[in-house]
Amino acid sequence: MNPTRRLATASTLFLCLLLFLVPSNWFFKFNETNSYVNGLLVDYLLPKLYATDLILVVMLGLSLVANFAQLMQTKITFTPKIMLLAALSLLFIIRQFFTPFPVAAGSYLLHLVLAGGLALSLWKRPAQLVSYPVLIAVVLTLLFQSMVGLYQFQTQESVGGYSFLGEVELSQPLNLAKASFAGEEKILAYGTTAHPNVLAGFLVAYSWLSVLLAQRLKVSSSWKIGVAGVILLAAITLWQTQSWSAIVSAFFSGLYGLTMLLPKKISRQLQLVLITTSIVLFLGSPFLVQLASNITSSPSISRRQSLTHTGVTLWLTQPLAGVGLNQTTALLETVSVNQEVVRFIQPVHHLGVLWLTETGALGVGLLASLWYLARKKSSQFSPALCLLLPLASFDHYLLTINTGLLILVIVLVSSELIELKE
Repeated sequence: MNPTRRLATASTLFLCLLLFLVPSNWFFKFNETNSYVNGLLVDYLLPKLYATDLILVVMLGLSLVANFAQLMQTKITFTPKIMLLAALSLLFIIRQFFTPFPVAAGSYLLHLVLAGGLALSLWKRPAQLVSYPVLIAVVLTLLFQSMVGLYQFQTQESVGGYSFLGEVELSQPLNLAKASFAGEEKILAYGTTAHPNVLAGFLVAYSWLSVLLAQRLKVSSSWKIGVAGVILLAAITLWQTQSWSAIVSAFFSGLYGLTMLLPKKISRQLQLVLITTSIVLFLGSPFLVQLASNITSSPSISRRQSLTHTGVTLWLTQPLAGVGLNQTTALLETVSVNQEVVRFIQPVHHLGVLWLTETGALGVGLLASLWYLARKKSSQFSPALCLLLPLASFDHYLLTINTGLLILVIVLVSSELIELKE
């Protein structure tokens, strides 16, 4: 086997390992003494080194070695678009050094850089993503996490504790997510993620990716039956997370997939309706939460409403550059009048408001520039919007938790590189 082939094989193996560890909550924390806000340790301010970070570093190193000769011969043309992106990126990076918790901002910035490196690596080598080893890794990971979640829910016990891929210890239920089932309060399924909502988002994303890969690879009937069985198991586990945003996401993305069975003209029209509905939900969800808070006393609703209001208030203090990456939780007490929310320190539960709060107009401009440069001229209506926007409308983990950030990247890149058969 020649060196190039060895590098490609090693890269694929590490990608499969990464896909398996995406839902893992294994991490090593740093700088704990400087992550307190008025005596309260804020988990989001803790710099963390995840197991997936190490895998990403190796993958990106292999990618650099494999493409070194090509990179040396590449001539960069400094067009106005490239120069604008470079200027915005530089300002964005410099901004993070001037924050209340610069170490927390810098560590999060490194996670964004690694996620961006993963996106670029997958983009440059689409054949690596669309392969049987990746399909096997995705389906087995989906099966594994579903079985762990089902075991946790049925027994109300952990499988192995934190040493088991970062699994939450269910024997200490005080601060764990619970819900009532047939009149009995039960701890929800966690898998090896940090929260049932994160497990739910993972289940929807990997189910979608399984279908996408199976369709693109034109797998046999036995493969399709196997994938369908695993997705059914994942759907049962999804219900046991009680994550309504993920259930809506599964509904929207599932409908999108079903439209592919219809005539092309009708299919495109229905896809447009679904994507438009997803966008309207994303833009309108803060107003829906505000309305719901006026007619219900649900703590989940009131917290989301208060956090969104706090995020907007913080953004108005620094509208151009935002308060800084990963800084919202550190500044809640400076503007929030809701003491219950102050002690329940969480990021804003809306991805758009959260990004605007922490990065301001600078962050929005940077994202717009990246999208403009990366978009495909013949892009299809993307099913990724139907999957991601419901999750982004009512939660924060796609940006604030490493598992969510990797899901966000994998779904966005996959949607552009893998086209459903029409």
